[in-house]
Amino acid sequence: MPDRSSGGIGAAANEVHTGMTTGRRVTATDVAAEAGVSRATVGFVLNRTSSQSISAATAKRVLAAAERLGYQPHNGARALRSGHSRIVLIVLPNLPVGHALRELLEAATVRLADAGYQLVVHHRPPESAAPLWSVLMPEMVVGFEPFSAAEMLSMRRAGVERILPAEGDRPVATFWPAAQGVALQIRHLTALGHRRVGCALPAEPRLAARAAQRETVLRQACVVNGLPEPRIALIDPDLESATTAMRSWLCEDRVTAVCGYDDELAAAVVSAALRQGLRVPADLSVVGFDDTPVARLLVPSLTTVAIDNQAFGRYVAEIALGALNGLPADSFPLPDAVRLTVRESSGPPETGR
Repeated sequence: MPDRSSGGIGAAANEVHTGMTTGRRVTATDVAAEAGVSRATVGFVLNRTSSQSISAATAKRVLAAAERLGYQPHNGARALRSGHSRIVLIVLPNLPVGHALRELLEAATVRLADAGYQLVVHHRPPESAAPLWSVLMPEMVVGFEPFSAAEMLSMRRAGVERILPAEGDRPVATFWPAAQGVALQIRHLTALGHRRVGCALPAEPRLAARAAQRETVLRQACVVNGLPEPRIALIDPDLESATTAMRSWLCEDRVTAVCGYDDELAAAVVSAALRQGLRVPADLSVVGFDDTPVARLLVPSLTTVAIDNQAFGRYVAEIALGALNGLPADSFPLPDAVRLTVRESSGPPETGR
């Protein structure tokens, strides 16, 4: 494993910066020439190397030269010297970033910043691309999904000492309460008297695995609540796709309620239903997921599962900070932050439906 604390003089000597007064790139060699000292002396002064006897006058001359040239310490080189970059790298799967994930990452960024760390978000690159951890020197890498053996080896070779999830750990994505949210959707519709339920899942290929997971928990929730199998439709968030799904739901044993994978797909279903002459919720109830702004703006307003994304963002930050201090993820309780927000788009089915 590379020793990241061995940058020393070499790190200082090779730092490169843009001079504030000259407009050209300034190096420690330039500072040495300006101060009339060796490059090694510049390294000793700028690194505050206590084991070297540098006179106060010489140190003052070096610092004055650095200031005149606009030389500033480079974060990467400082990390090499100290062994601590104060960077937490979060690796996301190659998926669209929606409202919920944006809120989560914003909250995690704030919590880590409060603890003195900088959060950097990295989407999993193609196999041909160099991963960011190989150049960023993060103190920790957090993956929303498990890392492959090759990725783990690459991180170890890059000097990353703390990796979450490590072997045997739960991936961060599994903490997300999707199953709880789906259970709330189905319980709500069952309590209203609905028996035939449809579900709008994303047709986006990159979301195929997540759509399959959502379908699984939806089917389980229907079994628990004594409902027949749900009618599944893969749709895009547009009127044409939702209308096609609507026609299939209205055939034969027609559905009276639809659960959306998220608010965007649920809104598309509401729009398609209204354009087909259906009344929402009298003819069709629709329940979304995520409680995004569109849920409140839609007419009728959307009943939806609300998750406190900021609470989960802080939770991700806490387990990362805990891991930096040797604490397992189960040292931190999962936030109880899932609820159903009932609005205008859901109601009991009409008698006889």
